[in-house]
Amino acid sequence: MPKTQATNLQLRQRVARRLRHGRLAKKMSQEQLAEALGVSTESVSRYECGKLAVSLDLLSRASRVLGLPLEQLVGGGPTGLSAAESELVEGWRQLGTRGQQALLELVRCWIGAQEGGRKTGESSPQRPRKRLVQPARSDTTAT
Repeated sequence: MPKTQATNLQLRQRVARRLRHGRLAKKMSQEQLAEALGVSTESVSRYECGKLAVSLDLLSRASRVLGLPLEQLVGGGPTGLSAAESELVEGWRQLGTRGQQALLELVRCWIGAQEGGRKTGESSPQRPRKRLVQPARSDTTAT
């Protein structure tokens, strides 16, 4: 695949993820977003899956409807991050304060377990405690 096509595909996928995250953050259904944008529900689904490219006009309307700066929908994010790292940053921003605190505690626990495994010669880190995972789940599933 030529570099231009790969870059276009990455941009379409990034916009798709951010459009979906923005819709979910506003607690909107695909139907509600479709109505607000003046498109079909199927189109919203295809935009969010990255199967259909979003026009500049539609991006502008989505930006207003979702209350997000246009740059946040299309921007590349911090330089030097891989796609997975960018996805983590985007997910982090969607969490509430409790979810962020729980996730940070989980990461610290995971890192500590890995470092402890290296010192003791264990091959894999210990499982983080269930109590660390539970607050993040309840924070992100609250309606």
